[in-house]
This record gives sequence, structure tokens and C-alpha cells, in this order.
Amino acid sequence: MKSLLRNLILLSTFLMLLGCGLIQSAEDESSDVPERPYAIEGELLAGPTVLNWVDSAVDDLVKETGTNIEDVVFTQFEIMVWPDQFYGCPSHFDAEEMLEDEEFEPIPKEGYRIVLQAEGEDFFYHGGEEIEQFLCQKP
Repeated sequence: MKSLLRNLILLSTFLMLLGCGLIQSAEDESSDVPERPYAIEGELLAGPTVLNWVDSAVDDLVKETGTNIEDVVFTQFEIMVWPDQFYGCPSHFDAEEMLEDEEFEPIPKEGYRIVLQAEGEDFFYHGGEEIEQFLCQKP
């Protein structure tokens, strides 16, 4: 039952983002992704908002690691329903004590994950409607 509910939430989130123009369908390829200074591996079917999120993640990765922007590769954008309010990255929130608390009640959160590669390593950026995106060091 939880799996069905999760899938329904994912589907409704995807349809909402598609309707708001945050992402584009594969049929709407008339507006190609503008040239980027970083590599795009595979397809990036995204509207302006998602492209801004990806650009922001790339800029942050370049700043954090000192990698040249030309050496960064976008590999994936994924809409997520995170299982709790830690957006898939409890270590970012120092949440270990909260997770051990018997009264802790996880609250699913809608969001997204961006995967970038640089120097042979994957970097995961998590974000959502209620939080600014961040680099998840330990997904």
C-alpha cells in the first residue's frame, strides 16, 4: 500500500511539474536545451526552473571542489518523494539523534535530486519545495 501511495505521489508531482512548465515532455523537443559550459550526458528534458537548479548545482560544485566547469558532467535529474524531512540526506541535518528518538515521525517531502560527475566521482544535490538545494555528502 505504501508503494502504491508513493507511486501516486510521484505521478502527481510529475504531472504538476509538467503542467507548470518546470519540465517538458519528450514530445516538446522544439525548445532544445541551450548550450551549457558543462557536459550533458543523456537527455535533459527540463524547463527553465529545472535548468536553473542544474546550473546552480554546477556552479556550487565548481566552487566547492575547484573543478573546471568544462569537466563537470550532468548525468541525471530525478523527481523524488523523500521518505522524511531530511530530503534523503540525514547527515546534512545532523539528524542521527532525531532518527533514534522513538517519537520521531517521518514526514514525506516532495523534491528532486540532481546527479553530477566530476573527476570520476558522483555528486548528489538534493532540493525541494520547502528547502534550498544542497550538496548531499553522504546520500
